[in-house]
Amino acid sequence: MATARAMLGEAPCLCCGKPTPVKEQANGLAIMTCNWCDVKVQSFSKISDAKMRARIIGGAPVKPASPSPAPAAAPAPAAEPARRGGLIL
Repeated sequence: MATARAMLGEAPCLCCGKPTPVKEQANGLAIMTCNWCDVKVQSFSKISDAKMRARIIGGAPVKPASPSPAPAAAPAPAAEPARRGGLIL
């Protein structure tokens, strides 16, 4: 059985502009489905989730997640000398 989604607030629909409920999916990301024009807007990443949550009327603006710094590059291993062998021509 499906579980009830947590209500986050309301945001204007991207299609018709009417207030639309914004809910939280099971994976923790935001989703909204307009009751008037049936448009469905679903976030698939943390960045799109933060942008959708920022559109919530009366909600605190959420900063998009900043990408984590890349790990320091490890030195490349020394190349092995080419092996000799095989058929002698």
